Amino acid sequence: MPVRYTERAADELAGILDYLRERSPAGAASVRQAMLRAERLIAAFPDAGARTDVQGVHELSVPRYGYKLYYAVGPDAVWIVHVRDGRRRPWIANAPEDDESR
Repeated sequence: MPVRYTERAADELAGILDYLRERSPAGAASVRQAMLRAERLIAAFPDAGARTDVQGVHELSVPRYGYKLYYAVGPDAVWIVHVRDGRRRPWIANAPEDDESR
């Protein structure tokens, strides 16, 4: 099944890779390869990720790097809806991402 990124998730991934690329181009390439392996796993086994509290959304950790892919399985594609560093506070769907007061 094809894997697609929502605009939000694509922007998040680009931001992560840009940040890493500034500090270590080789590190950014390694993270991108790990993300691609996770995408291939999701494509082959859409139910591989754990279910989240958000109906229809799964979570898959990217080994070695601590990133998490949140995705939904549609009729014709798997949609990655959010990419985040798993070392940050847990994701709460529809919560403002920049609100550090929580």
